[in-house]
Amino acid sequence: MEGKSSKIDSESASGRVIVRFRVTGQQGEMLNEIDGLKAGQNIIVDMDKGPELATILQTDLPPAAQQPKYKTLRNLNQQDHDTIERHQVREKEAKAFCKELILAHKLKMKLVDVEFAHSGKRAIFYFTSANRIDFRALVKDLAKRFHTRIEMRQIGVRDAARHTGGLGICGRELCCSTWLPTFKPISLRLAKTQNLTLNQQKLSGVCGRLRCCLAYEHEVYQDLKKNLPKVGKRVHTPQGDGKVIDISIFKQEVRVALKQGLLAYFPAEDVQAFSQEELNQLHLKQNAKNKPENTNPKKEKGKKQTKDRKKHFREKDS
Repeated sequence: MEGKSSKIDSESASGRVIVRFRVTGQQGEMLNEIDGLKAGQNIIVDMDKGPELATILQTDLPPAAQQPKYKTLRNLNQQDHDTIERHQVREKEAKAFCKELILAHKLKMKLVDVEFAHSGKRAIFYFTSANRIDFRALVKDLAKRFHTRIEMRQIGVRDAARHTGGLGICGRELCCSTWLPTFKPISLRLAKTQNLTLNQQKLSGVCGRLRCCLAYEHEVYQDLKKNLPKVGKRVHTPQGDGKVIDISIFKQEVRVALKQGLLAYFPAEDVQAFSQEELNQLHLKQNAKNKPENTNPKKEKGKKQTKDRKKHFREKDS
């Protein structure tokens, strides 16, 4: 019992880390047995398919009741550095060779990136295409050249940007190529919530899709807008009734057009929206005001004479 208890204590004392795999680009939780790890450091982790290269994203996580399935293996040694350099040369060679084969086989696909696993047991070729591709002959030629398992993986434009990398509109490296683990759905609704100009070109990232960072502050904007009336709503203010023409989310201010034609700013707590009953009464007054009046009696008299004349001819014919 004592031996078993000490084993559990040593495992729980190891802690956990979050890593990002180079080949898949996904995050994973690891049982850590290496001291002094720092975020951004490359290490070797133990996986089902053998040792794999990974990058530390977060360290010193508290012990959990359920331990991770995989664990960190070692810091990079000289042999690992030699392997990485060798794979980098092979990846460039494989990318150029694959592009030649794509042209030779007349395949409608675009090769994005090539990655060799640290173990050297497989090579993944990432590509984009609008349609399904029959690449059996291509895989056969690649396997014959590089003598390893070949995987062809079709990806979207967002994943393609993750592989190629680059700088965003903020001037920093792309989130997807540095730390963002998964892609979330992004819509123009997020831009509307933040009062951004709905310009597709300005809101798009390197991939041509809406930027992922639009979702980062969405919840904050939603919370701040709860106390603000919508633009176009009728409201009561200390200076009289008016219509909301603009709002300041962070200042929590409302710009209102008053009946006298004046524009004024009010704190959100000093502005109260019209109730539904007040809106109904306002609509009734507007409808009554816009109802057409009989301002042309001669026209109505002419219609009556025409009607009487038609009636007279019908009686005469009968």
